[in-house]
Amino acid sequence: MIAGLLGLVVAAAFAGAASGNVTITSNGSNPTLNIALTGTGVTAGTLSANPTSLSFGSVQVGSNTIIATMTPSGGTAQTLPVVFFNNLDPNDLLPADTTITLRVNMTNAVGTDAHTFDPTVDSVYVNGIPSFLNWDAGTLAAYQLTNNPVGSGIYTLDLLLAKGSPVQQTYKYGINGNDDEAGAGNNHVRYVRSTGTYVMPLDTFGNPLVEASFGNLKASPSTAAHVLISWLGRPGVHLQTKSSLTGSWTDHPETDSLSSTNWPSSGGPTFFRLIKQ
Repeated sequence: MIAGLLGLVVAAAFAGAASGNVTITSNGSNPTLNIALTGTGVTAGTLSANPTSLSFGSVQVGSNTIIATMTPSGGTAQTLPVVFFNNLDPNDLLPADTTITLRVNMTNAVGTDAHTFDPTVDSVYVNGIPSFLNWDAGTLAAYQLTNNPVGSGIYTLDLLLAKGSPVQQTYKYGINGNDDEAGAGNNHVRYVRSTGTYVMPLDTFGNPLVEASFGNLKASPSTAAHVLISWLGRPGVHLQTKSSLTGSWTDHPETDSLSSTNWPSSGGPTFFRLIKQ
């Protein structure tokens, strides 16, 4: 005879004690088996917050914490998960001051207002870093890009992102300070993938691109004794390995913020994955 497992799911329809039974029929010597069931439905509790609203005030980026007391009333004990302001956990923030270089190709650029970019008279601005401002040349004066190299269609701007700034940056370009690159809400979304200094990939005006946060893990030949492991990296993401499909993963925090590493190819199989912790 082969043993088996029976799984039951119970959904309480009301509070209080309840009973019932389950009947199993088979071709065994006891063709009908009755199993008695009992249980107690518990009313879900409620939560009240004290205070009922929170104000962070004016604080340095990434430095403030506010405590609110959540009091359960009735029902069973409540366990609340850890939450972060704006859903940004510490691994979504830059661990150090970082200067990024924005780059956009303005060759044959045409705004949504049908204005064709003229490099002899027009200027290029970026909006959204660190937050979106009013669309006009005066407000965006500090966010004007310069032609670099001169005479090319490429415009660049260096911006300092303070420690604690989001790794994900959302932004948009405009001709002469106008919101004319793309429709409302159609923005560039890119990730700062290393700290200290980071040159953003080249953007194309009128073609907002949304990057993946991380991934694209792959292996390719490197040397006779190594395999090149590459991926789309960023701060807060690193490799884990293990030697079989069973067992626990081994952390490699030294790969945080990297996008590749040469891995020894000897010593049996190795499995890789990326993790954001």
